[in-house]
Order: sequence, then structure tokens, then C-alpha cells
Amino acid sequence: MSCEDAQVVQVLVILANNALDATQDAGRVRIDVTEQVEQLEVERHARRVVRFAVTDDGPGVPEHLRAAIFHPFFTTKPQGTGLGLSIAQQIAHENGGRIELTPNVQGGSTFCLVIPAVPT
Repeated sequence: MSCEDAQVVQVLVILANNALDATQDAGRVRIDVTEQVEQLEVERHARRVVRFAVTDDGPGVPEHLRAAIFHPFFTTKPQGTGLGLSIAQQIAHENGGRIELTPNVQGGSTFCLVIPAVPT
């Protein structure tokens, strides 16, 4: 199973917009794309995945909020709907993938969209 291009773009727009909001005017956002092999413990085999990492140097996601950020309607933004990360996660799951959050030691966060690689 592979994720449709339009869905990848939709998720990346959500993640990039959140990163830009977090950094405000003076920060930086970086997007890295890698392909790798990951082991699946449940199915006991490997699969090729594409990892889209959106990294910002904003304040990061406080630890006490990390469990809630993917819940529908949860937001910390005054004008936010709280649907962006929820929708992004749903799209990832529907396509056999996931979204991972990694706090950065220097500040900021990295959100990764990990999806099965398109077969060649």
C-alpha cells in the first residue's frame, strides 16, 4: 500500500504550517526526506518506508501536552481548530503509516510522517 501524492502533500502542509507557527517570524523550518528499511515486529518482516521529517527550532511541544496534540479539537493556538494534527494522523494511519513526534535537544520539535515506500 502506498500513500497518494495529494495526501502526502496535505500532511506535509499541515506539519509545515504548524512548524512555521511554532517558530513565528525568526525561526527556521527544515524538511528532510529519507528512504529506509524498518523491521515490523508484529509481522516479522521488513518494509521500505519513506520518512518525511519536518523540524523547527521553536519552543517545542511541552511534555504534558504531547499525549493530547493528536486529539481532535485540541489546540494551543488562539485561532486554531485543533484538527490539523488529528487529520494528518488519520491520513497516515489510513495509508499504513504514522506520525512521530521527537523533541529536539536544542529546542523545537521534529514531526515525521512515515509511510510505506512506493513499490518500484
